Amino acid sequence: MVNFYRQTSNYLCNQVFNRPLDAFLVKMVGFLLRKIYSFLMKAPRELLMEKHVVLPPMDIKIVCTHSEWNSVYRTLLEQCESIPVLGLDAEWITRFGRRYPVSLLQLAGKDGLCVLIRLNLLPKPFPSSLKSLLADSSILKIGVGISVDVGNLRIDHDLHIRGYLDLRNVLPFIPTQYSVTSYSLMNLAKAIINVDMFKDKSITLSNWESEELTKEQMHYAALDALVGVTIFLQLMMTKLNQQKQHFLKFHSTSDKDIREAMLTILPGIIDCKTPDQKTRKLMKLPENKSTFTKKDSLRAHSLRAYNLRRNPLYDNCQLLAPDNQILCTCDSRKAKWYLYKGLGELVSENPMVIRLNFEPSGRPLNEEGYYQQEKENICVVCGKPENYLRKNIIPHEYRKYFPSIMKDHVSHDILLMCPTCHQKACASDVTLRQKLAEECDAPLTAGTVNKSLIDVDLAKIRSAAKALMTNSHKIPDHRLKELHEFLKTSLGVDELTVDVLQKSVTMDVKVSNPDYSPHGHQVVEHMKRTKKLLEFQLRWRQHFIDTMNPAYLPAKWAIDHNHKHLAPLLDEEIPKFTKRTPKTKSSKSSKSKSKK
Repeated sequence: MVNFYRQTSNYLCNQVFNRPLDAFLVKMVGFLLRKIYSFLMKAPRELLMEKHVVLPPMDIKIVCTHSEWNSVYRTLLEQCESIPVLGLDAEWITRFGRRYPVSLLQLAGKDGLCVLIRLNLLPKPFPSSLKSLLADSSILKIGVGISVDVGNLRIDHDLHIRGYLDLRNVLPFIPTQYSVTSYSLMNLAKAIINVDMFKDKSITLSNWESEELTKEQMHYAALDALVGVTIFLQLMMTKLNQQKQHFLKFHSTSDKDIREAMLTILPGIIDCKTPDQKTRKLMKLPENKSTFTKKDSLRAHSLRAYNLRRNPLYDNCQLLAPDNQILCTCDSRKAKWYLYKGLGELVSENPMVIRLNFEPSGRPLNEEGYYQQEKENICVVCGKPENYLRKNIIPHEYRKYFPSIMKDHVSHDILLMCPTCHQKACASDVTLRQKLAEECDAPLTAGTVNKSLIDVDLAKIRSAAKALMTNSHKIPDHRLKELHEFLKTSLGVDELTVDVLQKSVTMDVKVSNPDYSPHGHQVVEHMKRTKKLLEFQLRWRQHFIDTMNPAYLPAKWAIDHNHKHLAPLLDEEIPKFTKRTPKTKSSKSSKSKSKK
């Protein structure tokens, strides 16, 4: 490279400047060449950091009544079909240190629709469609410090939000050169999507319960929610570019690609609280650095926001049968429950031993011993003795569809892991989930199939009632008569009262979609039909062993745990699936597997 600079400098001195070789001039030309080369080498990184996601124009809708919510609900839902994300924020009044109930809830779609729901004016009970949207864990709610908003909404209005995500929990998975100096929404907006947010205290501390919001208040509230979802999409674009190791323009990247990028980082950080003080301290940038680098990302990665257990999982209390046979170990809360209900007596206090005064429904099998032994409260992979949480070896999206005999009072596949090992295990699960999606023809995302559908007849009733409630003075007399007769016939009433019309306007017109089936349900049903449910269970356990190589598993933990006992019971519980299984294929597959 040095020879290249020297030769090029000599050529430029002789040909371009038309003067004899001069040492100073050669150095100057060489310096310029190095700068040009350095710029060209940095260009790909700059392309990666180019702001592909642009803040869409805001379409602000104010909701004060049920009918106003119904008019925007469907549009908001449509903006979640391709990428199921919503920006969420909340506003309330604080006077003299006292917090008043949440008065404004902001929801923003990725295409710019910003719905400002004035909870202090919206009649209760709130629309069921609003409650179901907030409780739908398949639609992510994005924000900064969102756990505070979630808690206040639950306390003030009994609104339960699932599927919420703090943007600060995503940053450790995006090791790139964003110039993040602090983790407020304003600084993240400037660093990631190049949007300047001016926080005027006269607006932030204004009266959010006034009869009418000012234009400044509406713009401020809508921008907070819309910026959050836009930042999230930009981070997913950056993650996707890094995974594919080439530069993709936003218009050339499909929504499916973004959803796949979401699957690689979201397990483990959804519905998590805002990073605590210790985590934020570890995520804080060094004083001499102004960018969030890959090294900083890895530094914060091990202690990102998890719902860590505050108490040990295993108290190792013993339950005894009336004849003093050890039935199992359990936690102290369950042992005390037997005492409180008068179902047992205290044999020993330390360690706690409870003898039941009734014959249990089942006793441990001779070959079992897993549930009777004491277990350590450590990470089963690395042995770390603190900051652990539970990990489902078979993901819950499959396990919840198992027959009851495979999941009730069965904790063999629930193990303790530290946050680092837990995140690694969740990431490795994605690979097997994708394989199962292909093998069982069960896509990970529902695609265009929605959980619910609009009932056309109910929608007509609601539309007619809304027309009578809001625009009856504009409707011709003959049309008014038709609407009255239609509603009386459809609702089965003799007279249309205001109360009847109001209930018709606010009624939920959605019905469950019989064609909707989530990925986990399709996979488990496939395994039932092919009589491979136990093999499916064994496959996940083996996958955990192969990918994580756990060194501290409890004694007697086995990949074929209880299979001899379960096999005949499963044949009795799901006989309808055994009849559908072709004899030739099942016999061949069983023989081949037995040989293996």
